[in-house]
Amino acid sequence: ESYEDALIRAAKFVFPLSKIVSELETSIDTKLNLKGYTPSLSKTPSLSKTPSLSKTPSLSKKKKKKETDPIKEAFEKEYNLLKYHLNKQIITEEKYYDALEALNKKYYANKKKYLDEFRRYDVEVFKGRQKLEEEFIKSKFDDLSHSFAMGDIKTEEAYQKERWRLAKKYYKNNKNYLDEWKKAQEEWYKWNLEQAEEAAKKQEKIAENLKDKYADLIGDIADEIKKEKDDVLDSLDESHKRTIKNLEEQKDNYKEIVKTQLDLLDAKKKQNDYEKSIAKQTKEISKIESRRLELEKAAKSGDRTAIAELAKLDEELSKKKEDLLDKQSDHEYDLQKESLNNALDLNDKLMDAKIDAEKLRFETQKSNIEKLYDKEIELINKAAQYTKEEFSKALDEIATQLASGGITQSPSYLGSIKQAQSGIANTKIDASTSNRSAILSILRNGTGKDYGEDASALAAYTRDNYGAPISKAQAVQVAKLLNVSGINSVSDLTGNDKNKNKILEALRKAGFSKGGYVDASMIKRTGEDGLALVRHGEPILTVEQGKLFKELVNNIKPLNNLVKLSTPNISNITNKTNS
Repeated sequence: ESYEDALIRAAKFVFPLSKIVSELETSIDTKLNLKGYTPSLSKTPSLSKTPSLSKTPSLSKKKKKKETDPIKEAFEKEYNLLKYHLNKQIITEEKYYDALEALNKKYYANKKKYLDEFRRYDVEVFKGRQKLEEEFIKSKFDDLSHSFAMGDIKTEEAYQKERWRLAKKYYKNNKNYLDEWKKAQEEWYKWNLEQAEEAAKKQEKIAENLKDKYADLIGDIADEIKKEKDDVLDSLDESHKRTIKNLEEQKDNYKEIVKTQLDLLDAKKKQNDYEKSIAKQTKEISKIESRRLELEKAAKSGDRTAIAELAKLDEELSKKKEDLLDKQSDHEYDLQKESLNNALDLNDKLMDAKIDAEKLRFETQKSNIEKLYDKEIELINKAAQYTKEEFSKALDEIATQLASGGITQSPSYLGSIKQAQSGIANTKIDASTSNRSAILSILRNGTGKDYGEDASALAAYTRDNYGAPISKAQAVQVAKLLNVSGINSVSDLTGNDKNKNKILEALRKAGFSKGGYVDASMIKRTGEDGLALVRHGEPILTVEQGKLFKELVNNIKPLNNLVKLSTPNISNITNKTNS
């Protein structure tokens, strides 16, 4: 059972008893009108045995007894025990004042007789709690000062802001801390004023440093604008020339497409005329055959007229069949000749397309091989940065890619490079293009953490211009590629803004001053959907020309099929002559 529980249990027992005694005192004083008589708790007589006035001892004859108050005695007993527990540190001061408040309310609250006692102990509780509050608030500020002194709080700014936060929390709107709140406001204002003055001095110093560079910067900007203007005008001139040339080529291509269409129409008409002529001749031969059959019957009966007409029909029939065969033979010859000429033209076009494709393949392969060689040079230039195994693996991978492109590097050559790795660790090989490509690759694939407004100038620059901040490890790689001295590991950058700024300055001097994302909306605003990479002299068709070209391709097959037309079947036409 806790001390507080014991107090509560005792109060439940004592309070009813004290109430009875109080009522008894009032009753005796009222009925008997005994002044100065104070009954004892242990010797209080029952109402049935109340002494009569005649038996009451005379105050003048008998020594006055010492007055006692059971409520005060009970309170003092518990109060002294509470004090003892506080002095022995059995309970905290906070627990002590909570218990004293409960004790004061239990014995003295709402009793006019004990108003002075109640007020005295109520003031003790109030002042005690006020003292505890003061000590608590002071401990907060002391702990803050200790943390700052021990280095747990890194900057004075953080310390001052936390001190101001505590002042607003504990002093503001607290009538007991008006002076402290006023002092805290003055200190906060003074510190902010000092910070503003210090910032102004820094800005002034920065302005002085920039002033010396301003003239050169203006000159560089002017030169850059002039160069950009020349580049833009040159680009416009080249674009204009290419556009005119493409339009002229499109004009010639369109003429060729129309000519092909006209030739195709002529070929179709010629074929139709031929088929009509064949049909007509075949019909005439069929009529002669029918008439001949009729005359044969009359000729067999000896009809001389029929015999003469039959002979004439046989001669005409023979000539008709001969004309038909000649026409078919000539037509087939013309078709084969025309087909061969068309095939020759088509083959020329196909071969030209193959030649262009081979040129493109060669240029692509050449570019890839150049990149791989640049990569190999870059690897060798940074040989000292790799272990023997890493360098060997990387070199073998490049050699494998070169072999897939048709370039085989001998094992002895690769072996000599591997053996010389340590010897060329400090030898610089000119591979500026490869270095720039490597730097751009790092900048465009940053893996650093974005600290927002707290980011370093280098991290903010790479984030804003290339999409994401680079990590410290990536920054070390960039420093080595740019030959920035004094930066060899991540530890050289940790908490070192000076070295980070050295890398940033080197990047800008190397020409990495402009970065960012391509704004595809610029293309959309011109009414186009995208950009196309073309080679000098390549023809470009419009949408309409493309449709005509597709139609031409679709008609090539029917045109070729003309040479495969079968000869009309005339097996039913017999060449019968009179015997």
